[in-house]
Amino acid sequence: MLAYLEAFEATGNKFYKKTAEELLEYVMTNLRSNEGCFFTSEDADSEGEEGKFYLWTEEQMKNILEEDDYQLAVRSYLGKLKVGVEGLGYVLHVAQDIKSLANEYGLQESEMEIRTGKNKKEAA
Repeated sequence: MLAYLEAFEATGNKFYKKTAEELLEYVMTNLRSNEGCFFTSEDADSEGEEGKFYLWTEEQMKNILEEDDYQLAVRSYLGKLKVGVEGLGYVLHVAQDIKSLANEYGLQESEMEIRTGKNKKEAA
């Protein structure tokens, strides 16, 4: 998180600031115990399959997103096909920054942030 904050300070690029904010929110929401202590990790085991928690299939993505939003999600969070211990899936990551993506689609950055943010929230 510190690296993203320092990158934001050095460049002024809002992507780094937003990433640091999202990391902090994740840590405070998912890695903090009721007593206020912090866990070092989350269990990636879901439904008896190691790593499944972090993997997405195309079918899962298509089931929760409308076609336009699915296509946008593929462009903005294009995952690398990963062979997990138990099967296939995508590990989503930011493939293109918001500014470049907005330019490609002819949208304002703020509108693109709303659409890609909506995709992340629907997938959560």
